[in-house]
Amino acid sequence: MSLKRVRLLIPDFVPKPLRCLVAQFLQVTIGFSCPWQYVSPIAMITQNTGSPAAIEKVKTWHSQCLSNHERCSQDQSSQLPTRIICIEGPNQARLHISKDEKAPYVCLSHCWGGQVVVQTTTRTLEQYTANLPWETLPKTFQDAVQFAHGLGIKYLWIDSLCQY
Repeated sequence: MSLKRVRLLIPDFVPKPLRCLVAQFLQVTIGFSCPWQYVSPIAMITQNTGSPAAIEKVKTWHSQCLSNHERCSQDQSSQLPTRIICIEGPNQARLHISKDEKAPYVCLSHCWGGQVVVQTTTRTLEQYTANLPWETLPKTFQDAVQFAHGLGIKYLWIDSLCQY
């Protein structure tokens, strides 16, 4: 195998001695001499996945995916589940009862882990279709709503809220 150039993406926090081991591994494994001009660290986008920088990066990746992959460029609309969260703002959402509607949506499935999580029940169904009380939602749910909103996605399916 003849390789002229290889670009490794190694995060900045990886110590230089470990980077050297990677370069040595490449040299032994595939016979590639790996001088440092071919090994470049990547910059951290951010430590906050909900930051504007992270959302912009995901938008860029999604745009590239739509442009470069035939399967991804097809219509992304799907039949909405019967119950789905309609995102109306970064901190505002409600449970939506779908009637044969099609639209793109994203999902969050989470480990219920023995804890009592916010769930839709007969008692809460009417209230949740008007508004999901933001302060009662776990941080993971809030983050999912905010991230989807930042990406311009209107619908989010969360198992404990949408299964009833």
